[in-house]
Amino acid sequence: MMVRTSSASSYATRLALAGALGCAVVALSCAGDATSTSAPPIALGGGRGAPPAGAAAPDDEGFGERFQPTVELRPCAEAPEFECGTLLVPVDFDAPGGETFALSVTRARATGERIGSLFVNVGGPSGFQTDTLRFLAGQRLASLRERFDLVTFDPRGTPSSTPEARCQFEPPPPPAPGDPAARAAYLDEHARRFADACLAQTGPAVTKIGTNHVARDIDLLRAALGEKTLSYLGFSYGAELGAVYASLFPKRVRAMVLDGGTSDTFADYTVEAYAEQAAATELALSRVDQLCQADPGCPLHETGLAAGLGQVLAALRANPVPSEDGTFVLDEGAAARGVYVLLIGERNRWRLLPGFVAAALAGEYDAWFDFAFPSDVGSDPYLQAYSAILCNDFGSRRPAADFLPALEAIESLYPVGRFVEFDVLLSTCQAWPAADPPTFRNVAAKMKTPILFIGNEFDPATPLNWTRHLARALGMEASVLRYEGGGHTVSFSRQPVPCIDDLASRYLFDLETPPAGASCPALPITFLPPPAPSVEPAGG
Repeated sequence: MMVRTSSASSYATRLALAGALGCAVVALSCAGDATSTSAPPIALGGGRGAPPAGAAAPDDEGFGERFQPTVELRPCAEAPEFECGTLLVPVDFDAPGGETFALSVTRARATGERIGSLFVNVGGPSGFQTDTLRFLAGQRLASLRERFDLVTFDPRGTPSSTPEARCQFEPPPPPAPGDPAARAAYLDEHARRFADACLAQTGPAVTKIGTNHVARDIDLLRAALGEKTLSYLGFSYGAELGAVYASLFPKRVRAMVLDGGTSDTFADYTVEAYAEQAAATELALSRVDQLCQADPGCPLHETGLAAGLGQVLAALRANPVPSEDGTFVLDEGAAARGVYVLLIGERNRWRLLPGFVAAALAGEYDAWFDFAFPSDVGSDPYLQAYSAILCNDFGSRRPAADFLPALEAIESLYPVGRFVEFDVLLSTCQAWPAADPPTFRNVAAKMKTPILFIGNEFDPATPLNWTRHLARALGMEASVLRYEGGGHTVSFSRQPVPCIDDLASRYLFDLETPPAGASCPALPITFLPPPAPSVEPAGG
Protein backbone atom coordinates (compact mmCIF):
# COMPACT_ATOMS: atom_id res chain seq x y z
CA MET A 1 0.00 0.00 0.00
CA MET A 2 1.17 3.51 -0.80
CA VAL A 3 -0.35 6.79 0.33
CA ARG A 4 0.43 10.29 -0.83
CA THR A 5 1.08 13.37 1.28
CA SER A 6 -1.79 15.37 2.65
CA SER A 7 -1.20 18.56 0.67
CA ALA A 8 -4.89 18.73 -0.20
CA SER A 9 -6.16 18.52 3.34
CA SER A 10 -6.21 22.27 4.00
CA TYR A 11 -8.06 22.88 0.74
CA ALA A 12 -10.49 20.07 1.55
CA THR A 13 -11.24 21.78 4.83
CA ARG A 14 -12.28 24.90 3.00
CA LEU A 15 -14.40 22.95 0.56
CA ALA A 16 -16.15 21.22 3.43
CA LEU A 17 -16.90 24.35 5.38
CA ALA A 18 -17.60 26.67 2.46
CA GLY A 19 -18.71 23.95 0.07
CA ALA A 20 -21.73 25.71 -1.33
CA LEU A 21 -20.57 25.13 -4.88
CA GLY A 22 -17.72 22.68 -4.30
CA CYS A 23 -15.59 24.51 -6.84
CA ALA A 24 -11.89 24.93 -7.38
CA VAL A 25 -10.75 28.38 -6.33
CA VAL A 26 -8.51 30.22 -8.73
CA ALA A 27 -5.75 31.94 -6.78
CA LEU A 28 -5.85 35.51 -8.05
CA SER A 29 -4.95 38.67 -6.21
CA CYS A 30 -6.50 42.06 -6.66
CA ALA A 31 -5.63 45.57 -5.73
CA GLY A 32 -7.65 48.72 -5.49
CA ASP A 33 -7.99 52.00 -3.68
CA ALA A 34 -10.91 53.38 -1.78
CA THR A 35 -11.76 56.25 0.48
CA SER A 36 -14.41 56.50 3.12
CA THR A 37 -16.04 59.36 4.96
CA SER A 38 -17.81 59.21 8.25
CA ALA A 39 -21.48 59.93 8.76
CA PRO A 40 -23.35 60.98 11.88
CA PRO A 41 -23.50 58.06 14.31
CA ILE A 42 -26.57 55.84 14.18
CA ALA A 43 -27.31 53.11 16.69
CA LEU A 44 -27.97 49.60 15.51
CA GLY A 45 -29.22 46.59 17.40
CA GLY A 46 -28.83 42.88 16.77
CA GLY A 47 -30.84 39.82 17.58
CA ARG A 48 -34.39 38.75 16.88
CA GLY A 49 -37.52 40.76 17.44
CA ALA A 50 -37.85 44.51 17.63
CA PRO A 51 -34.63 46.57 17.47
CA PRO A 52 -33.56 48.33 20.65
CA ALA A 53 -34.36 51.97 21.29
CA GLY A 54 -32.56 54.28 18.88
CA ALA A 55 -31.78 51.51 16.41
CA ALA A 56 -32.32 51.85 12.69
CA ALA A 57 -35.62 50.35 11.57
CA PRO A 58 -35.26 46.99 9.81
CA ASP A 59 -36.60 48.52 6.59
CA ASP A 60 -34.57 51.72 6.86
CA GLU A 61 -34.12 52.73 3.23
CA GLY A 62 -31.36 55.23 3.91
CA PHE A 63 -29.07 53.14 6.09
CA GLY A 64 -26.16 52.60 3.70
CA GLU A 65 -26.26 56.16 2.42
CA ARG A 66 -25.92 57.62 5.94
CA PHE A 67 -22.33 56.39 6.08
CA GLN A 68 -21.49 58.01 2.72
CA PRO A 69 -19.48 54.95 1.64
CA THR A 70 -17.27 54.96 -1.46
CA VAL A 71 -15.49 52.25 -3.39
CA GLU A 72 -13.25 52.88 -6.38
CA LEU A 73 -13.18 49.86 -8.66
CA ARG A 74 -10.30 49.40 -11.11
CA PRO A 75 -9.14 46.49 -13.28
CA CYS A 76 -7.74 43.76 -11.03
CA ALA A 77 -3.96 43.53 -11.21
CA GLU A 78 -3.85 39.86 -12.25
CA ALA A 79 -7.31 39.60 -13.78
CA PRO A 80 -8.03 42.85 -15.63
CA GLU A 81 -11.35 41.53 -16.99
CA PHE A 82 -12.66 42.00 -13.42
CA GLU A 83 -12.75 45.10 -11.24
CA CYS A 84 -11.27 45.24 -7.76
CA GLY A 85 -11.39 47.70 -4.91
CA THR A 86 -11.58 48.17 -1.14
CA LEU A 87 -14.61 49.14 0.93
CA LEU A 88 -14.05 50.62 4.39
CA VAL A 89 -16.78 49.84 6.92
CA PRO A 90 -17.05 50.72 10.62
CA VAL A 91 -15.98 48.03 13.05
CA ASP A 92 -18.79 49.24 15.32
CA PHE A 93 -21.83 50.76 13.64
CA ASP A 94 -22.62 52.56 16.91
CA ALA A 95 -19.27 54.38 16.60
CA PRO A 96 -18.75 54.89 12.86
CA GLY A 97 -15.93 57.37 13.35
CA GLY A 98 -13.71 54.74 14.98
CA GLU A 99 -11.83 51.74 13.63
CA THR A 100 -12.68 50.28 10.24
CA PHE A 101 -12.54 46.96 8.42
CA ALA A 102 -11.11 47.01 4.90
CA LEU A 103 -13.08 44.61 2.70
CA SER A 104 -11.83 43.35 -0.65
CA VAL A 105 -14.48 43.89 -3.36
CA THR A 106 -14.74 42.33 -6.83
CA ARG A 107 -17.17 43.09 -9.65
CA ALA A 108 -17.69 41.29 -12.96
CA ARG A 109 -19.48 43.64 -15.33
CA ALA A 110 -22.59 42.44 -17.18
CA THR A 111 -21.86 41.22 -20.69
CA GLY A 112 -25.32 42.01 -22.10
CA GLU A 113 -28.35 44.16 -21.36
CA ARG A 114 -27.91 44.97 -17.68
CA ILE A 115 -30.66 44.57 -15.06
CA GLY A 116 -28.55 45.70 -12.10
CA SER A 117 -26.11 44.28 -9.54
CA LEU A 118 -26.34 40.68 -8.34
CA PHE A 119 -24.58 40.27 -5.00
CA VAL A 120 -23.14 36.76 -4.63
CA ASN A 121 -21.99 34.92 -1.50
CA VAL A 122 -20.88 31.32 -1.94
CA GLY A 123 -20.92 30.37 1.72
CA GLY A 124 -18.46 29.54 4.43
CA PRO A 125 -18.30 31.92 6.23
CA SER A 126 -15.21 32.33 4.08
CA GLY A 127 -12.75 34.97 2.93
CA PHE A 128 -12.27 33.75 -0.61
CA GLN A 129 -15.50 35.14 -2.04
CA THR A 130 -13.67 37.41 -4.49
CA ASP A 131 -11.42 34.69 -5.91
CA THR A 132 -14.37 32.32 -6.22
CA LEU A 133 -16.52 34.86 -8.03
CA ARG A 134 -13.80 35.41 -10.62
CA PHE A 135 -13.74 31.68 -11.24
CA LEU A 136 -17.52 31.27 -11.40
CA ALA A 137 -18.27 34.38 -13.45
CA GLY A 138 -16.79 32.79 -16.56
CA GLN A 139 -18.32 29.38 -15.95
CA ARG A 140 -21.29 28.47 -13.80
CA LEU A 141 -22.58 32.02 -13.38
CA ALA A 142 -21.86 33.10 -16.96
CA SER A 143 -25.57 33.07 -17.89
CA LEU A 144 -26.37 35.36 -14.95
CA ARG A 145 -23.52 37.68 -15.87
CA GLU A 146 -25.21 38.34 -19.20
CA ARG A 147 -27.81 40.44 -17.35
CA PHE A 148 -26.16 41.35 -14.04
CA ASP A 149 -23.00 42.90 -12.70
CA LEU A 150 -21.79 40.15 -10.34
CA VAL A 151 -20.55 41.67 -7.08
CA THR A 152 -19.02 40.21 -3.92
CA PHE A 153 -16.69 41.06 -1.06
CA ASP A 154 -14.62 39.12 1.46
CA PRO A 155 -16.48 39.58 4.78
CA ARG A 156 -15.07 41.23 7.86
CA GLY A 157 -12.77 39.08 9.95
CA THR A 158 -11.98 36.57 7.21
CA PRO A 159 -8.34 35.96 6.20
CA SER A 160 -8.51 38.30 3.20
CA SER A 161 -10.06 41.25 5.05
CA THR A 162 -8.24 43.67 7.35
CA PRO A 163 -8.02 43.23 10.27
CA GLU A 164 -8.21 39.46 10.11
CA ALA A 165 -9.62 37.47 13.00
CA ARG A 166 -6.54 35.82 14.46
CA CYS A 167 -6.98 33.24 17.20
CA GLN A 168 -3.91 31.01 17.16
CA PHE A 169 -3.47 28.92 20.29
CA GLU A 170 -2.08 25.67 21.60
CA PRO A 171 -4.89 23.25 22.43
CA PRO A 172 -4.88 21.54 25.83
CA PRO A 173 -3.81 17.91 26.05
CA PRO A 174 -6.66 15.59 25.00
CA PRO A 175 -8.49 13.83 27.85
CA ALA A 176 -8.23 10.15 28.56
CA PRO A 177 -11.01 8.13 26.87
CA GLY A 178 -13.96 7.18 29.05
CA ASP A 179 -13.60 10.02 31.55
CA PRO A 180 -16.59 12.41 31.15
CA ALA A 181 -15.33 14.89 33.74
CA ALA A 182 -11.95 15.13 32.03
CA ARG A 183 -13.61 15.56 28.66
CA ALA A 184 -15.86 18.34 29.93
CA ALA A 185 -12.85 20.11 31.42
CA TYR A 186 -10.99 19.72 28.13
CA LEU A 187 -13.84 21.23 26.10
CA ASP A 188 -14.17 24.19 28.47
CA GLU A 189 -10.42 24.84 28.52
CA HIS A 190 -10.22 24.59 24.72
CA ALA A 191 -13.02 27.16 24.43
CA ARG A 192 -11.38 29.46 26.97
CA ARG A 193 -8.07 29.37 25.08
CA PHE A 194 -9.86 30.10 21.82
CA ALA A 195 -11.74 33.12 23.19
CA ASP A 196 -8.66 34.46 24.99
CA ALA A 197 -6.55 34.10 21.83
CA CYS A 198 -9.13 35.85 19.64
CA LEU A 199 -9.50 38.79 22.00
CA ALA A 200 -5.76 39.12 22.59
CA GLN A 201 -4.69 38.81 18.95
CA THR A 202 -7.59 40.62 17.24
CA GLY A 203 -9.02 42.84 19.94
CA PRO A 204 -12.67 43.77 20.53
CA ALA A 205 -13.26 43.89 16.76
CA VAL A 206 -13.51 40.09 16.81
CA THR A 207 -16.91 40.45 18.51
CA LYS A 208 -18.16 42.57 15.59
CA ILE A 209 -17.86 40.04 12.77
CA GLY A 210 -21.19 38.24 13.11
CA THR A 211 -23.80 38.00 10.38
CA ASN A 212 -25.79 41.06 11.47
CA HIS A 213 -22.74 43.23 10.87
CA VAL A 214 -21.89 41.62 7.54
CA ALA A 215 -25.46 42.19 6.33
CA ARG A 216 -25.08 45.90 7.12
CA ASP A 217 -21.79 45.90 5.19
CA ILE A 218 -23.76 44.68 2.17
CA ASP A 219 -25.97 47.74 2.41
CA LEU A 220 -22.95 50.02 2.57
CA LEU A 221 -21.58 48.40 -0.59
CA ARG A 222 -24.98 48.74 -2.27
CA ALA A 223 -24.96 52.45 -1.46
CA ALA A 224 -21.34 52.85 -2.57
CA LEU A 225 -22.24 51.35 -5.95
CA GLY A 226 -25.17 53.72 -6.32
CA GLU A 227 -27.78 50.94 -6.42
CA LYS A 228 -31.28 51.68 -5.10
CA THR A 229 -32.04 47.95 -4.86
CA LEU A 230 -30.03 44.78 -5.29
CA SER A 231 -30.51 41.21 -6.39
CA TYR A 232 -28.81 38.50 -4.34
CA LEU A 233 -27.66 34.90 -4.77
CA GLY A 234 -26.51 33.14 -1.60
CA PHE A 235 -25.40 29.58 -0.91
CA SER A 236 -25.18 27.90 2.51
CA TYR A 237 -23.97 30.57 4.96
CA GLY A 238 -24.54 33.02 2.13
CA ALA A 239 -28.23 32.06 2.29
CA GLU A 240 -28.36 32.89 5.99
CA LEU A 241 -26.58 36.18 5.29
CA GLY A 242 -29.10 37.05 2.59
CA ALA A 243 -32.02 36.27 4.90
CA VAL A 244 -30.58 38.61 7.52
CA TYR A 245 -30.10 41.35 4.92
CA ALA A 246 -33.71 40.96 3.77
CA SER A 247 -34.88 41.07 7.40
CA LEU A 248 -33.03 44.34 7.98
CA PHE A 249 -33.58 46.00 4.59
CA PRO A 250 -36.54 44.33 2.85
CA LYS A 251 -37.32 47.31 0.61
CA ARG A 252 -33.81 47.20 -0.81
CA VAL A 253 -34.27 43.69 -2.23
CA ARG A 254 -35.33 43.33 -5.86
CA ALA A 255 -34.90 39.54 -5.96
CA MET A 256 -33.14 37.00 -3.74
CA VAL A 257 -32.26 33.30 -4.21
CA LEU A 258 -31.21 31.53 -0.99
CA ASP A 259 -29.89 28.01 -1.55
CA GLY A 260 -29.26 25.75 1.46
CA GLY A 261 -29.79 28.12 4.36
CA THR A 262 -29.27 27.50 8.06
CA SER A 263 -32.12 27.44 10.55
CA ASP A 264 -33.26 30.48 12.49
CA THR A 265 -33.67 28.55 15.74
CA PHE A 266 -30.10 28.13 17.03
CA ALA A 267 -29.62 31.18 19.21
CA ASP A 268 -27.81 29.47 22.07
CA TYR A 269 -27.59 25.71 22.27
CA THR A 270 -24.88 24.57 19.89
CA VAL A 271 -25.69 20.89 20.40
CA GLU A 272 -29.02 21.32 18.62
CA ALA A 273 -27.40 22.47 15.39
CA TYR A 274 -24.74 19.79 15.72
CA ALA A 275 -27.32 17.03 16.26
CA GLU A 276 -29.42 18.01 13.26
CA GLN A 277 -26.41 18.28 10.98
CA ALA A 278 -25.17 14.88 12.16
CA ALA A 279 -28.58 13.35 11.50
CA ALA A 280 -28.72 14.92 8.04
CA THR A 281 -25.31 13.48 7.20
CA GLU A 282 -26.42 9.98 8.18
CA LEU A 283 -29.59 10.44 6.11
CA ALA A 284 -27.56 11.42 3.04
CA LEU A 285 -25.24 8.46 3.58
CA SER A 286 -28.24 6.12 3.80
CA ARG A 287 -29.57 7.53 0.54
CA VAL A 288 -26.29 6.83 -1.26
CA ASP A 289 -26.36 3.34 0.24
CA GLN A 290 -29.88 2.80 -1.15
CA LEU A 291 -28.83 3.93 -4.62
CA CYS A 292 -25.72 1.76 -4.52
CA GLN A 293 -27.56 -1.40 -3.50
CA ALA A 294 -30.10 -0.81 -6.28
CA ASP A 295 -27.39 -0.40 -8.94
CA PRO A 296 -25.54 -3.55 -10.09
CA GLY A 297 -22.74 -1.32 -11.34
CA CYS A 298 -21.99 0.11 -7.89
CA PRO A 299 -18.72 -1.28 -6.42
CA LEU A 300 -20.51 -2.11 -3.14
CA HIS A 301 -23.76 -3.30 -4.68
CA GLU A 302 -23.76 -6.52 -2.63
CA THR A 303 -21.79 -5.48 0.48
CA GLY A 304 -23.64 -2.22 0.98
CA LEU A 305 -22.00 1.17 1.39
CA ALA A 306 -22.92 1.66 5.06
CA ALA A 307 -21.70 -1.79 6.06
CA GLY A 308 -18.46 -1.38 4.12
CA LEU A 309 -17.81 2.07 5.54
CA GLY A 310 -18.38 0.76 9.06
CA GLN A 311 -15.63 -1.79 8.49
CA VAL A 312 -13.25 0.86 7.14
CA LEU A 313 -13.80 3.23 10.06
CA ALA A 314 -13.34 0.38 12.57
CA ALA A 315 -10.05 -0.54 10.89
CA LEU A 316 -8.82 3.06 11.00
CA ARG A 317 -9.88 3.36 14.63
CA ALA A 318 -7.59 0.43 15.44
CA ASN A 319 -4.79 1.24 12.98
CA PRO A 320 -4.64 4.80 11.59
CA VAL A 321 -2.80 5.22 8.28
CA PRO A 322 -0.03 7.85 8.09
CA SER A 323 0.65 9.90 4.99
CA GLU A 324 3.85 9.14 3.11
CA ASP A 325 5.61 12.21 4.52
CA GLY A 326 4.29 11.62 8.06
CA THR A 327 2.55 15.00 8.29
CA PHE A 328 -1.00 13.66 8.40
CA VAL A 329 -2.68 10.60 9.89
CA LEU A 330 -5.84 9.16 8.38
CA ASP A 331 -7.76 8.05 11.45
CA GLU A 332 -11.46 7.40 11.96
CA GLY A 333 -12.34 11.06 12.43
CA ALA A 334 -10.36 12.31 9.45
CA ALA A 335 -11.85 9.64 7.20
CA ALA A 336 -15.40 10.37 8.36
CA ARG A 337 -14.84 14.04 7.62
CA GLY A 338 -13.72 12.94 4.17
CA VAL A 339 -17.03 11.13 3.76
CA TYR A 340 -18.79 14.36 4.72
CA VAL A 341 -16.85 16.24 2.03
CA LEU A 342 -17.94 13.64 -0.53
CA LEU A 343 -21.57 13.81 0.61
CA ILE A 344 -21.82 17.57 0.13
CA GLY A 345 -21.31 17.18 -3.63
CA GLU A 346 -24.08 14.97 -5.01
CA ARG A 347 -23.53 14.34 -8.73
CA ASN A 348 -19.79 14.92 -8.81
CA ARG A 349 -18.91 13.18 -5.49
CA TRP A 350 -21.56 10.67 -4.47
CA ARG A 351 -20.44 8.58 -7.43
CA LEU A 352 -16.94 8.35 -5.90
CA LEU A 353 -17.85 7.23 -2.38
CA PRO A 354 -18.58 3.49 -2.88
CA GLY A 355 -15.39 3.10 -4.90
CA PHE A 356 -13.35 4.83 -2.21
CA VAL A 357 -14.78 2.52 0.45
CA ALA A 358 -14.19 -0.55 -1.73
CA ALA A 359 -10.55 0.51 -2.22
CA ALA A 360 -10.08 1.00 1.53
CA LEU A 361 -11.52 -2.45 2.21
CA ALA A 362 -8.71 -3.73 -0.04
CA GLY A 363 -6.13 -1.76 1.97
CA GLU A 364 -5.80 1.13 -0.52
CA TYR A 365 -6.28 4.55 1.07
CA ASP A 366 -4.43 6.81 -1.35
CA ALA A 367 -7.50 8.61 -2.75
CA TRP A 368 -8.82 9.42 0.74
CA PHE A 369 -6.03 11.92 1.36
CA ASP A 370 -7.58 14.32 -1.17
CA PHE A 371 -10.73 14.70 0.95
CA ALA A 372 -9.93 13.79 4.57
CA PHE A 373 -8.88 16.56 6.92
CA PRO A 374 -8.28 17.21 10.62
CA SER A 375 -10.19 19.78 12.66
CA ASP A 376 -7.56 21.97 14.29
CA VAL A 377 -8.96 25.41 15.07
CA GLY A 378 -5.84 26.63 16.83
CA SER A 379 -3.56 26.39 13.79
CA ASP A 380 -5.89 26.98 10.83
CA PRO A 381 -6.59 30.69 10.07
CA TYR A 382 -9.70 29.81 8.07
CA LEU A 383 -11.21 27.75 10.90
CA GLN A 384 -10.41 30.51 13.37
CA ALA A 385 -12.42 33.09 11.44
CA TYR A 386 -15.16 30.55 10.70
CA SER A 387 -15.52 29.64 14.37
CA ALA A 388 -15.38 33.23 15.59
CA ILE A 389 -18.16 34.27 13.20
CA LEU A 390 -20.38 31.38 14.23
CA CYS A 391 -19.68 31.90 17.93
CA ASN A 392 -20.79 35.51 17.49
CA ASP A 393 -23.99 34.19 15.92
CA PHE A 394 -25.14 31.27 18.04
CA GLY A 395 -22.53 29.53 20.15
CA SER A 396 -23.49 27.85 23.42
CA ARG A 397 -22.46 29.69 26.57
CA ARG A 398 -23.03 26.78 28.95
CA PRO A 399 -20.27 24.66 30.49
CA ALA A 400 -19.54 21.41 28.68
CA ALA A 401 -20.71 19.29 31.61
CA ASP A 402 -24.19 20.66 30.93
CA PHE A 403 -24.41 19.40 27.35
CA LEU A 404 -22.01 16.43 27.52
CA PRO A 405 -24.74 13.78 28.07
CA ALA A 406 -26.55 14.95 24.92
CA LEU A 407 -23.27 15.12 23.03
CA GLU A 408 -22.38 11.54 23.94
CA ALA A 409 -25.85 10.35 22.91
CA ILE A 410 -25.47 12.05 19.53
CA GLU A 411 -22.07 10.46 19.00
CA SER A 412 -23.50 7.02 19.77
CA LEU A 413 -26.49 7.52 17.49
CA TYR A 414 -24.58 8.95 14.50
CA PRO A 415 -21.22 7.16 14.15
CA VAL A 416 -20.40 8.91 10.85
CA GLY A 417 -22.49 12.07 11.14
CA ARG A 418 -20.86 13.06 14.41
CA PHE A 419 -17.78 14.18 12.48
CA VAL A 420 -19.54 17.10 10.78
CA GLU A 421 -18.37 20.69 10.53
CA PHE A 422 -20.45 22.01 13.44
CA ASP A 423 -18.50 19.82 15.85
CA VAL A 424 -15.96 22.63 15.89
CA LEU A 425 -18.43 24.78 17.87
CA LEU A 426 -18.58 22.30 20.73
CA SER A 427 -15.07 23.27 21.80
CA THR A 428 -14.94 26.95 20.83
CA CYS A 429 -17.96 28.92 22.01
CA GLN A 430 -18.55 28.28 25.73
CA ALA A 431 -16.29 31.15 26.84
CA TRP A 432 -17.17 33.58 24.03
CA PRO A 433 -18.68 36.98 24.83
CA ALA A 434 -22.42 37.41 24.44
CA ALA A 435 -23.80 36.31 21.07
CA ASP A 436 -25.45 38.62 18.55
CA PRO A 437 -27.99 36.18 17.04
CA PRO A 438 -28.80 36.71 13.36
CA THR A 439 -31.85 38.90 12.77
CA PHE A 440 -34.76 37.08 11.11
CA ARG A 441 -38.11 38.83 10.71
CA ASN A 442 -41.34 38.28 8.83
CA VAL A 443 -40.97 40.78 6.00
CA ALA A 444 -43.37 39.26 3.46
CA ALA A 445 -45.62 42.33 3.48
CA LYS A 446 -42.67 44.66 2.81
CA MET A 447 -41.29 42.92 -0.29
CA LYS A 448 -42.78 43.18 -3.77
CA THR A 449 -41.32 39.83 -4.84
CA PRO A 450 -40.97 36.92 -2.39
CA ILE A 451 -37.58 35.35 -1.80
CA LEU A 452 -36.89 32.06 -3.59
CA PHE A 453 -35.61 29.44 -1.10
CA ILE A 454 -33.99 26.26 -2.45
CA GLY A 455 -33.40 23.13 -0.37
CA ASN A 456 -32.19 19.59 -1.03
CA GLU A 457 -33.94 16.50 0.29
CA PHE A 458 -30.63 14.87 1.29
CA ASP A 459 -28.41 17.84 2.14
CA PRO A 460 -25.90 16.76 4.85
CA ALA A 461 -24.81 20.29 5.80
CA THR A 462 -28.02 22.34 5.78
CA PRO A 463 -31.00 19.98 6.05
CA LEU A 464 -34.17 20.74 4.11
CA ASN A 465 -36.05 21.50 7.34
CA TRP A 466 -33.58 24.34 7.98
CA THR A 467 -34.55 25.89 4.65
CA ARG A 468 -38.22 25.55 5.57
CA HIS A 469 -37.62 27.13 9.01
CA LEU A 470 -35.79 30.03 7.41
CA ALA A 471 -38.55 30.60 4.87
CA ARG A 472 -41.19 30.48 7.60
CA ALA A 473 -39.26 32.99 9.72
CA LEU A 474 -39.38 35.50 6.87
CA GLY A 475 -43.06 34.78 6.19
CA MET A 476 -42.47 33.00 2.89
CA GLU A 477 -42.94 29.28 3.55
CA ALA A 478 -44.74 28.91 0.21
CA SER A 479 -41.55 29.99 -1.62
CA VAL A 480 -39.46 26.84 -1.06
CA LEU A 481 -38.26 25.04 -4.20
CA ARG A 482 -37.31 21.46 -3.28
CA TYR A 483 -34.69 19.34 -5.05
CA GLU A 484 -35.44 15.65 -4.55
CA GLY A 485 -31.76 14.71 -4.60
CA GLY A 486 -28.83 15.43 -2.35
CA GLY A 487 -25.59 17.30 -1.98
CA HIS A 488 -25.10 20.67 -0.35
CA THR A 489 -26.88 23.32 -2.46
CA VAL A 490 -27.86 22.66 -6.07
CA SER A 491 -28.38 25.78 -8.17
CA PHE A 492 -25.80 26.72 -10.82
CA SER A 493 -23.62 23.77 -9.87
CA ARG A 494 -20.71 22.11 -11.66
CA GLN A 495 -23.03 19.43 -13.00
CA PRO A 496 -26.19 21.45 -13.64
CA VAL A 497 -29.70 20.46 -12.66
CA PRO A 498 -31.60 22.15 -15.51
CA CYS A 499 -34.95 22.18 -13.71
CA ILE A 500 -33.50 24.12 -10.77
CA ASP A 501 -31.38 26.48 -12.88
CA ASP A 502 -34.23 27.31 -15.24
CA LEU A 503 -36.59 28.20 -12.41
CA ALA A 504 -33.92 30.21 -10.55
CA SER A 505 -32.90 32.08 -13.71
CA ARG A 506 -36.48 32.98 -14.65
CA TYR A 507 -36.95 34.25 -11.12
CA LEU A 508 -33.81 36.42 -11.17
CA PHE A 509 -34.35 37.75 -14.69
CA ASP A 510 -38.12 38.18 -14.83
CA LEU A 511 -39.22 37.97 -11.16
CA GLU A 512 -41.24 34.86 -12.02
CA THR A 513 -41.73 32.90 -8.80
CA PRO A 514 -42.22 29.10 -9.05
CA PRO A 515 -45.61 27.84 -7.90
CA ALA A 516 -46.03 26.90 -4.24
CA GLY A 517 -44.79 23.39 -3.51
CA ALA A 518 -42.63 23.20 -6.64
CA SER A 519 -39.98 20.48 -6.75
CA CYS A 520 -37.43 19.14 -9.20
CA PRO A 521 -36.64 15.41 -9.51
CA ALA A 522 -33.23 14.08 -8.62
CA LEU A 523 -30.92 13.38 -11.54
CA PRO A 524 -29.40 9.88 -11.82
CA ILE A 525 -26.05 8.98 -10.29
CA THR A 526 -23.54 6.79 -12.14
CA PHE A 527 -21.16 5.23 -9.65
CA LEU A 528 -17.49 5.01 -10.54
CA PRO A 529 -15.20 2.00 -9.96
CA PRO A 530 -12.60 2.05 -7.18
CA PRO A 531 -9.62 4.33 -7.90
CA ALA A 532 -6.65 2.60 -9.48
CA PRO A 533 -4.23 1.13 -6.89
CA SER A 534 -1.02 3.01 -6.21
CA VAL A 535 2.17 1.62 -7.65
CA GLU A 536 4.95 1.03 -5.18
CA PRO A 537 8.20 2.68 -6.33
CA ALA A 538 10.99 0.35 -7.35
CA GLY A 539 12.80 -0.92 -4.30
CA GLY A 540 10.15 0.65 -2.02
